[in-house]
Parts: sequence; C-alpha cells; structure tokens
Amino acid sequence: MKYIIVLAAIAKVYSLNIQSGQGCNCTQLTYQNDCQKSNCTWNNSACVPFICSAVSSYQSCIEQDACAWTNNQCTQFTKCADYQPNNNATCEVQGASMCVTPTNGQSGNCSEKAISLLYKLPTFNCTGVEQQYCVQNEYCTFQNNQCLLRTCSLSTQAQCTYTSPSDTRLFSLCQWTGTQCQDAQNLNYLNSTICLSSTGGMYYWDSNSSKCNSCSGQQPTSSSSLIMLSIVISIFI
Repeated sequence: MKYIIVLAAIAKVYSLNIQSGQGCNCTQLTYQNDCQKSNCTWNNSACVPFICSAVSSYQSCIEQDACAWTNNQCTQFTKCADYQPNNNATCEVQGASMCVTPTNGQSGNCSEKAISLLYKLPTFNCTGVEQQYCVQNEYCTFQNNQCLLRTCSLSTQAQCTYTSPSDTRLFSLCQWTGTQCQDAQNLNYLNSTICLSSTGGMYYWDSNSSKCNSCSGQQPTSSSSLIMLSIVISIFI
C-alpha cells in the first residue's frame, strides 16, 4: 500500500532593489568598456565627458544620450524640460529619445521618461501582450502561452542581470548561481566585468576599493515576498 503525504511550507524570499537615476559621471568610470557604454570618451587612460560640440552630424548627435540637437547644432543635453518639440512635433530626437512629447495635441516643453542613462526603461505592461511583441521587451517573457513580467527566476543566464518588478524606476538585481538565476541577496557577486551592466548603469567598479559602488551614494533596499513550497513524500507499506 502506498501513502502520499504532502507537506506545505511558506518561505520568505528577499530581493535587492536599486533606484533608477541618471547613472554615473564619466569621471567615476575607470574601465574603458564601461566608459564607452556610458556615452563618455576614453582619453589618455581616463574617462571624460563626450564633447557634443565636436559633432556636426544630426544622426551622430542624437545617438548620444549626453547630447541634444537644437538650432542645427549638437549641444550638451541638460534636461527634457529645457527643450520643445522639434519641427516634426516630437521630442524623440532630444537626448537620444530621453524625452516624452506632450500628448493629445498639448503644447509645452518635453518631459522626462522613466529611464536610466545606460538602460532606457519605458513604461510597460506584459499582461495580455502578443508573443511577437512580448519577446521584444526585455522585461517580459513568453511562457506557457502567455506574456509574463520577467522575474529573476524566469530569466535565462543571458538575462540574469536585473528585472523591474512593478515600478519602472526600481531594479531588482539578479544573480546567476551556476545553474539558475535567482534574486540577489547582496552586492558581493558583482565584479569589475559586470558591475555597471548588472546594475543598469547605477553602480561603478571602484578599482581602489575593489568594490561595486553606487554612483549616487544611494544604498540598495531589500524587499520580501512569500512563496508556497510543497513537498511530496511517498511511503510504501
């Protein structure tokens, strides 16, 4: 005779969260690869701000988050509120699509998107999204014939950097354990190679302290959620 016993338990899972912002200053970055990813210029073994005035091409200018095309010249980007829609009635050319155009025919200046400097985070909702569009959004995943908000546990190794659980200004950090992706518990796993990219450009690798430090000095916060665990035990008598 076989008896099946099901044991249920509730476990608390912690995640490490960081706020989106404007990212690191060029001078904080000590690695050339990080420097070039952050719209800065690597010059004589140092990372310096990108000089927008040296760019004469419209297309080259708007590809730089640090620049904006105004009055037929490339200038240093300041903030979206300083700009008005261009001749095409759009703000998308300002600061490489960092700004939102006034909607419904409203007049006025451009406004900020919810983004970081390195990774743009537009407002999104994965629920009910068709597969062809779901797979194009890095914050969604298509599984079991439905589009879901991607969590760390639903991420592949390539995706295992961070997710945005509910607020586009909030990152949940993910850590690859060797076999699966899970919520990060601390910053100790971050090294010089993945520090910047795994934090959405909000942290940089400090070669002096050999640590991944916040660009703004803001410390990460922790959040918790409860999950139900079931254990099935079969007993033969």
